[in-house]
Amino acid sequence: MNLPEEYPFLIFLVAAPVIWFFATAQLRNKMGMVREISKDTGALIKQSGWGSANINGVSLQNCVKILVYTNGYELKVMGLFGGGKLWLPKNNTAVVGTAEKSFFSEKKVTVQSDQNCVLLYGKLTTYV
Repeated sequence: MNLPEEYPFLIFLVAAPVIWFFATAQLRNKMGMVREISKDTGALIKQSGWGSANINGVSLQNCVKILVYTNGYELKVMGLFGGGKLWLPKNNTAVVGTAEKSFFSEKKVTVQSDQNCVLLYGKLTTYV
């Protein structure tokens, strides 16, 4: 059976987005993120630009945003990379470690909340 030359390309066009969707869903689950936050967040105070973070062992480069609310922090990942959200309540969140900027690395802050461990880099460190 001879297939036309276009079939492998057409199969790729269908399979690639499906694989991407399932891969990002797996990463979102590994990070403990959800699609929508169902907690009482309070009023939005400020939000950061896109930056880098390591959320529960998954490293994300320039695709994480922090939204600061009166009751806590929301970490949001770009939709292209799964679009997950992680809620860190202020009354249960602690900064457990900091590393200042050096010649070879940017400033880092480690934040612990319940079973979540988040390492923030660069400009995101000023929001917690």
